[in-house]
Amino acid sequence: MDFVRSLALTLVAATLVLAPPTSLASQKPRGDAALETELRRLAATLPGTVGIAVHHVGTGRLVTVDAHRAFPMASVFKLPVAIAVLRRVQTGGLTLETPITIAPEAYYPGYSPLRDAKNRAEATVTVRDLVETMMVDSDNTAVDVLMARMGGADAVNAELRAAGVPDVSVHRTEGEVMADLDGLGAAPAGGWTYSALVAGEARATAEGKRAGRAKFLADSRDTATPTALANLLARLDRGEVLDAERTKILVGMLDRNKTGGRRFRAGLPAGVRIGDKTGTNPTVGTYNDAALVTLPSGARIALVVMTREAGDTGAAAEQLMASVARTVYAHFARP
Repeated sequence: MDFVRSLALTLVAATLVLAPPTSLASQKPRGDAALETELRRLAATLPGTVGIAVHHVGTGRLVTVDAHRAFPMASVFKLPVAIAVLRRVQTGGLTLETPITIAPEAYYPGYSPLRDAKNRAEATVTVRDLVETMMVDSDNTAVDVLMARMGGADAVNAELRAAGVPDVSVHRTEGEVMADLDGLGAAPAGGWTYSALVAGEARATAEGKRAGRAKFLADSRDTATPTALANLLARLDRGEVLDAERTKILVGMLDRNKTGGRRFRAGLPAGVRIGDKTGTNPTVGTYNDAALVTLPSGARIALVVMTREAGDTGAAAEQLMASVARTVYAHFARP
């Protein structure tokens, strides 16, 4: 009997050693398959394409729905820009108190609380204030001014690569995106200044806008997968992309976000800690939210929902995000 028992144990051990790694790793924890099924059902209620990624920061558990697809980031791109700026601060190339002067032509003509507060007059603000309004208010002037101060998109991406972020990239300013969506063609000699964008918008045609938006959706620039953004949030939370001081600053800004009240936040119980960055571009049916959600245990979930070609469905998309957050939180918060 001892020989038989010993032989059986040896065979079991050999099976575990020789089994392909994916045979064990691919098995979902109990209940995660049911969560994926429910998330797929929710995603199917919205037109267009919906991608969802749920990443448990502590364990690495991942539940996804079409999360390998690339979606326009819209204003979620301000998160990697903030990481790049704070890395520059961390390495001494900037300080949070570095003053930056904004010329009247540097303001963004669309959504910009900063422009409205300054009456489009020349103003000097600090790097700290620009990052704060970029993340908390999703200010479009702030991100374009910061990208210019960094040295452009290539410099932003260099900081991201130095932080070990290989799969999220930034290519255009908000002004450049606006021009591309309107089908305005090449930038004038002085770039897409406030006046150039206003004049371009005035001459834009319906046909040009349709062509510009179709081209925009076919463009891989300024896109990311939900999986990549969820991984970025998880790495941020673990302190792997910024040092402890800068991580605390950025996570605090996510917590103070003012633009996500009808998205993930609307689906969570009162008092649950959440920090998020939203992105919205109705002209291409994009409604996004990317968040860190704290569970009762103190563990964190990185949660991302992204859409494309979802039409003019902002209210429905926000209801979907609230439902996703409610479902995911209930799944991971249960004992």
